[in-house]
Amino acid sequence: MIKVITYQPEHLEKLDLQDSQKSESSPVIHGQAITFMKDETVLAIVGGFMFGTQVLQGWALISSRVSSNRFGFHKTVKMFIPYIMERLGVQRLQISVLCGNMVAWKWARSLGFECEGIMRKYGPEGADYWLFARCMHERR
Repeated sequence: MIKVITYQPEHLEKLDLQDSQKSESSPVIHGQAITFMKDETVLAIVGGFMFGTQVLQGWALISSRVSSNRFGFHKTVKMFIPYIMERLGVQRLQISVLCGNMVAWKWARSLGFECEGIMRKYGPEGADYWLFARCMHERR
């Protein structure tokens, strides 16, 4: 069973990032965060920060170990999204996905996000990112 718990700094030390998220710099936690765990394994650290009054900018650090818990993790995240949106009183949850990362594109779509376009030169070293959003009370 996958648990959703309050993020603690030691969770980041236990996170074995998937290759597509590894970089030379250490990941930084922005805003509030939660941790998805199975047994003692950190599957992901997910969080967000408010962008305006009713918009949450979400982010996720995903472990390479998620693949062995893929279906349970997906189901847990999908159920958690409307809960957190309602609890925080946000109308919109938006995420950014590196252009060309088709695995992340497909996962965002399967979680009910819609691609709204490309943010040019948005990321590190001028990388382009897709902007995805999911709005409250839309059918998913």
